[in-house]
Amino acid sequence: NTLLAGLNLDQFTEEQRQKIIEKLYKQLEDRVGDKVATLVNNEQFAQFESVIDEGDEEKLDDWLTANIPNYDQIVNEVLQQLKQEVAANPQGFLN
Repeated sequence: NTLLAGLNLDQFTEEQRQKIIEKLYKQLEDRVGDKVATLVNNEQFAQFESVIDEGDEEKLDDWLTANIPNYDQIVNEVLQQLKQEVAANPQGFLN
């Protein structure tokens, strides 16, 4: 609900809001991953994918800190863009 604050999604059911959140998170992961791919070389990207596949959040945080120092800023920028897209067309996040 904090993620959706200010998006005026009161007209949607809880199930619909959950679907919007799920799609928003998926889009966030995809877009941030795409952005990371543009900031690292092929070897680093292979390392990034390997760390993701391991599923170790702490190791991933360490890798990102070492290789993408402005990672938090990137995530925030992408999230703000996505929130604008949801606000403009919330129905589009239900499909």
